[in-house]
Amino acid sequence: MISQELYWTHTYPLLQTILNVEGDILELGCGHYSTALTAAVSGSRRVMCVDTDKGWVDSLAEKYKSTPIEFKSISHHHEEYEEQIKPYTKQKWGIVFVDHNIITQRGPDLLRFKNQAEVLVMHDSHLDNPNDGYCSFEAIQSFKYYIEHKLYWPQTAVMSETNDLSWLQ
Repeated sequence: MISQELYWTHTYPLLQTILNVEGDILELGCGHYSTALTAAVSGSRRVMCVDTDKGWVDSLAEKYKSTPIEFKSISHHHEEYEEQIKPYTKQKWGIVFVDHNIITQRGPDLLRFKNQAEVLVMHDSHLDNPNDGYCSFEAIQSFKYYIEHKLYWPQTAVMSETNDLSWLQ
């Protein structure tokens, strides 16, 4: 059995981001911790949760049916994923949270939303190990501002091109 300790370590930086950044929220990969936190503190903002596991999406959509959160299942296959994620890149987001299970898409997604989101938050960032397989090391370091929150492992990176992240210390 996998320890539940690993799944919540992004909550502090994500909460701080939600409290300090305005605008709509896109979750790439939804879950009990991030989606519950977002539902609790996002206020009237649009929240879109996208995941590649249809059963998981359906389960969470049922659990959060009394909230205004929107849920969408998309394909995990590379070409289909690339096509289905495009509509989300056509709008501006206050926050994009990256925690989906397609690890080879995490770096590309950071770059894809680099100029579409004020702030991006990525769980499992592991900047101390650039060869961890998450394909995000260079993408994270390409941002003008980035902080890796190392209080808990696995770490969480917060990135932006425009927000200096001074509120996150």
